[in-house]
Amino acid sequence: MPFTPRLALPPGLVVPRRIDPGGATGPTAAQARGPHWHRVGKNSYRPTLAAQPPEQRIFDAVGQLPSGGAVTGWAALRVHGAAYFDGRLATAAGWVDRPVLLAAGRSEGRRAAAGVLFSYEPLPPEEVQVVHGLRVTTPSRALFDELRTLKVPRRALVATEMAVAARVVTLDEMRVYAQLHRRRRRSLAAIAVLDRARPGARSPKEVELRDLLELGTDLPLLGINVPVFDLHENFLLEADLLGVERGMVVEYDGEDHGSSARRARDAERADLCRRHGLEHVTIVGPDLARPARIVDRVQQAWERARPVTDQVRTWTTEWPPGWAPWW
Repeated sequence: MPFTPRLALPPGLVVPRRIDPGGATGPTAAQARGPHWHRVGKNSYRPTLAAQPPEQRIFDAVGQLPSGGAVTGWAALRVHGAAYFDGRLATAAGWVDRPVLLAAGRSEGRRAAAGVLFSYEPLPPEEVQVVHGLRVTTPSRALFDELRTLKVPRRALVATEMAVAARVVTLDEMRVYAQLHRRRRRSLAAIAVLDRARPGARSPKEVELRDLLELGTDLPLLGINVPVFDLHENFLLEADLLGVERGMVVEYDGEDHGSSARRARDAERADLCRRHGLEHVTIVGPDLARPARIVDRVQQAWERARPVTDQVRTWTTEWPPGWAPWW
């Protein structure tokens, strides 16, 4: 499956409306009580939909927004086009929906509603944009709020690198933003994650694997999605993770590697690595449930691999003149 960090919102999403006695900008009171309108908040209704895309619950949450508020966190990042923010969380019992985070600003009173979570921190006008008819926070504010909401650092790291991959934020701007707002709740946790984040990741699981190895081993930092060439300037492969000091290639194979054609290509890559003296390790999806085993396998592979200074190298990571990646 190709890596697609950006997405367009599906058609048919509806912004809720208030009751309008004349029926011009919203339903009349009588219409709102009928089967063709669905109540999503206090004096907030939308037409009843035959099929409801997951993103509609972001739009529905607008019905809970106080004046001057905005959608933030994962939901705002999704509206900005970041594909890997679908508002779902994997648990032992299966996938569950995360609440939509709403930045209420310094509004009076406190609110509670099903499916939403309110934040009452300052919300300056320059941090609000209107996208697809919704008031959402800017990408920097949205990711900052998301990182402070996620309590597991690895999930926060995945969120950071997927937002960077979607090109809705850059690491430099996020680090500056976080430092400017370091007095906010849990800002230091967000800053710590941003300090560890790097660009170049192409899947959430790839980020999880790299984080596991960086924290669980004493290896040098691994290169991310590194093109490798032979000494005749021929492209060999793109390594998910590369320990360049010893020529160790670590690759994550997800569910999309299950087809026979894909397995054949993976076997060819492993053989290619052997021919060029690259130590190759493949991690598959179920392995992530056994982190100690992954750490041990990769550590052993590192010890088997010889330092590149002791090898007769037939590979390089230097790009040939004029070469440019096609991805």
